[in-house]
Amino acid sequence: MQCDPALVQALLAAARTFQVQVHRGPLLTTRSLVVGTDRQTWFQRGFVAADMETGLLMEQGLRVATIRAILDGPEHGLSPDWLRPGRALRQPRLWRELLWLGRNSPRYALRAAYILKAGLNAFEKDA
Repeated sequence: MQCDPALVQALLAAARTFQVQVHRGPLLTTRSLVVGTDRQTWFQRGFVAADMETGLLMEQGLRVATIRAILDGPEHGLSPDWLRPGRALRQPRLWRELLWLGRNSPRYALRAAYILKAGLNAFEKDA
């Protein structure tokens, strides 16, 4: 599936305004988190990121583009144990990872929201 080119351009311009590093490329939509060796497998197949929403929206025939705030990268991946969050929470060794996510997620989400707002405002002006 292809993202809407005009929406993509609006988001890219907004990201440049905020001096955010952008990685463009295919996005994998999955039914669950992609962790462990699966991350490398999908990366080798050409995907720059994975989410659980975008493809579902596209299936509805909506005009779609996406901005993803990626917290888990090659240098800081999520434990495969998070595929079962209830069980993961009972493992003290994962609490550090949970704290790291809790500390960093709001900052990244807010940055993504600013970019989204700026991009949509520009898109509406051009439409």
